[in-house]
Amino acid sequence: MRLHAIAAVFGLFGIIGASGAQAAVALAYSPSSGRGASDNSSFNIDDVRRRAVSKCGTGCSVVFSGKGTCAAVVSAGRGQPWAVSRGTSVSTAANAAWHGCRRKGGVNCETVASVCE
Repeated sequence: MRLHAIAAVFGLFGIIGASGAQAAVALAYSPSSGRGASDNSSFNIDDVRRRAVSKCGTGCSVVFSGKGTCAAVVSAGRGQPWAVSRGTSVSTAANAAWHGCRRKGGVNCETVASVCE
């Protein structure tokens, strides 16, 4: 019992049981080119946004960013319907984005970028 009380006190002060910092995630996408890219290499959200856009190239912009989550962007191709979604895993996010792409009229919807924290 005493050990549990000590652990609870340390947990309250963040010494034991702290969840820790969460990496930031970002997705960049260009509807005109159909290119996408992701980044999760930093805890700083502005850094991952810049890196995702840099990896994606000209015409790309950030379509999703956050912490402690996964995300995917799905597209039917250049100039075609696309969607972005988040989830607890890449597959969950990609599945939700795929359904969003299809609802917008996309026929050959495919994941162009995905990321997890």
